[in-house]
Amino acid sequence: MSTPAQLIVRSSPRPGEGLLGFLLRMSAANGYAGAGVLIRLANLPRTFLTRPCTLDGLAALLGSVVSVSELEERLHWPVGSRRGVNFCGAIVSPVDIGFTHPKVCPACMEESSIARQVWDLRVVTTCWRHDCYLRDHCSDCGSRLTWQRRRLLHCDCGSQLGKQPTNGAPPEVTALTLLLEAMVIDGSSWVDPFPMPGRSLAAICRAIWWFGGELARLDRAQPLAISKPSVCLAAKIVERGVRFLEDWPQSIDALFRHADVEAARRQDLQQASEQTLYRMRQAFGGADFKLMLDDVRRRLGLIGYPVKRNSFYSVRGPRS
Repeated sequence: MSTPAQLIVRSSPRPGEGLLGFLLRMSAANGYAGAGVLIRLANLPRTFLTRPCTLDGLAALLGSVVSVSELEERLHWPVGSRRGVNFCGAIVSPVDIGFTHPKVCPACMEESSIARQVWDLRVVTTCWRHDCYLRDHCSDCGSRLTWQRRRLLHCDCGSQLGKQPTNGAPPEVTALTLLLEAMVIDGSSWVDPFPMPGRSLAAICRAIWWFGGELARLDRAQPLAISKPSVCLAAKIVERGVRFLEDWPQSIDALFRHADVEAARRQDLQQASEQTLYRMRQAFGGADFKLMLDDVRRRLGLIGYPVKRNSFYSVRGPRS
């Protein structure tokens, strides 16, 4: 296999920049149309983003300005035997990442000309820098953005993404974006709006999405079977989830009140509670969620919720 020629314009990824956005930026700087050109020049397989492979060709193409290990940090390869993938050094579920349709903040694209990696998390729907929602559609042609577009800063119709209109976002949701970006960039959580136990990136992403979707389901809102919806629908799910976690653990009571309303409508109280608890247990397995599930058990005991004796969620008294 021949060593690829070096690019004329070379750079390393900027802090917080995703690899696909970086490749799009480098392709434009060197006069190429799309990241696919660089991927072919570097002899990378099509699955390089999610499956381990050698990145020597890409590092050589970039003139060794960036090391192989730095490139690997921005890939989403499986981590060990756990059912998770890498996201900036953290382990998250693959469903938490958008691999096909990117989101952008027009103001950030205009100011910094980079695509931030945190935008790839499906629970990130806002920009905390500009207090606005992200976009995943072009406002001019209406098409959904993809990583296969020819230029980073333009839709394939020619519209400048930095000139696209934006809509203001709620401060509690932009605070979530700030929290997650701090965790992604330096591993800290110095801005933390949630009292919920469990501080890993994976725990926060899963809890927000699950509780936001569960409340929507109980309210008989739009179906949420799709795991990676458009940013408009995702924003509704995330906002419900954020409000739920902000009021933790009292919000657990509200969740079961919602379930009671649904049960009363169907005249099946016990079945509704069991289904809600079953879905919760299925969604929140593992050490990351142990303290959270302990909170759920305590709240169930306080409100006297009808849980079968010796069930996983029953509150056990002290041993005699």
